[in-house]
Amino acid sequence: MATADIHIRRAADLDRLRRPPRPPFRIRLDLPGLSEEDRALTEARLARLAAPCGCTEGAIGLLAGLLPAALVWMGTVQMATLARTGLTLGVVVLAMLAGKLVGLARARLRLGRELERLRCRAKHPASRAQNVTPDR
Repeated sequence: MATADIHIRRAADLDRLRRPPRPPFRIRLDLPGLSEEDRALTEARLARLAAPCGCTEGAIGLLAGLLPAALVWMGTVQMATLARTGLTLGVVVLAMLAGKLVGLARARLRLGRELERLRCRAKHPASRAQNVTPDR
């Protein structure tokens, strides 16, 4: 599978990351005012935020769903075993999916904030604090 390149040269190009291509893709930043170190770190952060999976939050949702699932299992003793099992598994799966959706939404919000930060930085590169020591 070929890797798509997303080349960002100016602030307007950042909008292309709102709907990136399917992974794998590579982001290349050539914005004014970015040092090589900042560029590399920002490219990695953008790549991570632009292609989230929500797996961590899904796993947390799965673990959080185990307690309600146990309560459902214990509270449905009179139900047939198959129905009881299905209901319990349904609670776990719903909790896991809810966690995954929360993870994807968080990543989208973080991506939006990161793009805004970069957009401001690209529009006003001279406003960044310069680490210049005065001549004596």
